[in-house]
Amino acid sequence: MIWRLGTSVLRAAVIYSVIEAVAGSERVALVTTDLLASIGFKVELITFSKPDLKAVREFLRGSEGVNVTSLIPLRVPGLGIYQRVLTYTLSPRVGADLVVSVHGDLLPYRSSSRIPTIHYCHYPLAVVPRHRDLLGKYSSWPWRLYYEIYRAVSAPLAARAAEEGIVVANSRFVKALLKLSLGIDSHVIYPPVDLRDLLKIPLERDREDTILMLGRYSQEKRYEKALEIMKNLPSWVRLRIAGILTRSGLSYYRKLKKLVERYGLEGRVELLRNIPREKILELMARSSVFLHMYRGEHFGIAVVEAMAAGLIPVAWDFGGPSEYLPQENLFKSLEEIPEKILRALRASKSERQRIREKSLEFSEENFRRRMKTLINSLI
Repeated sequence: MIWRLGTSVLRAAVIYSVIEAVAGSERVALVTTDLLASIGFKVELITFSKPDLKAVREFLRGSEGVNVTSLIPLRVPGLGIYQRVLTYTLSPRVGADLVVSVHGDLLPYRSSSRIPTIHYCHYPLAVVPRHRDLLGKYSSWPWRLYYEIYRAVSAPLAARAAEEGIVVANSRFVKALLKLSLGIDSHVIYPPVDLRDLLKIPLERDREDTILMLGRYSQEKRYEKALEIMKNLPSWVRLRIAGILTRSGLSYYRKLKKLVERYGLEGRVELLRNIPREKILELMARSSVFLHMYRGEHFGIAVVEAMAAGLIPVAWDFGGPSEYLPQENLFKSLEEIPEKILRALRASKSERQRIREKSLEFSEENFRRRMKTLINSLI
């Protein structure tokens, strides 16, 4: 089906701040772009700084009618959340029939008042209550100053975006925050998780008594708490942290290495960095438990990936994972974690199968179907 208005092919703009790799939020942007192209839209993917064009083109291979535009011709490292504001500030008025903004926070696009717009919100950082569990690293100095300037600029824009477009939350947790902060009702469409390789991992494979943690080396991941917990687990339990390490995370990574030595965990803990996807899959096949220490996680793509691979996740009862994990896999305090881990290590094949089946709800196919239904309602 080719989407047309009269005799003209419809045009769509997908807005994202920067694509340096195809991870969680980047995947939402690229799957949305591919979806729009596959149903006949001529799509312009607009980023703030120059994206990794090779990764983008490889992901969109076979997608016709997609043009990639960056607002500035350079790859800009850092700036983080400010790139979202700059995307709005520098954006030209686009000639499109639909705009889909997927850069993370709830911020408008310059043409949103005239064009049907979908705001896919990963987390409304600009307007959430100022609480440690909701601000994460931005609750402490000097990050707090960095955040407050962003909030002063972005909060009025978030309120405007909520009035001018359709808002989609990436979890019921985020939907509740949007309701609390802005008084709006939003749709919930869970992000697309690539499950294909993970579902091939055999559940009956012998697994080690090993805990796995995944994610970038950043203080909100609270890996240091996992090291403290290891001191209270039997000596035969191992922990592997496979994280993405960038320049901004170096000091945190070095802190973790020192803690491993201080706690005498050298033979039980591995701090792996920037390892390839094939190695990640191997670790998932060998490990038994997935520990997620980020309290207030927005959704938890890594948790869903672990479920698909047959690991038993253990996570906080506050945040996105609490929506889809069984109660026995959730903890309310750090003191509960060792018991939860030991129970998960004993999980049967049937329990791992149930966890895997639950992960199927978050497939790319389901994301595409729900987004297409929403697009149908606007065009």
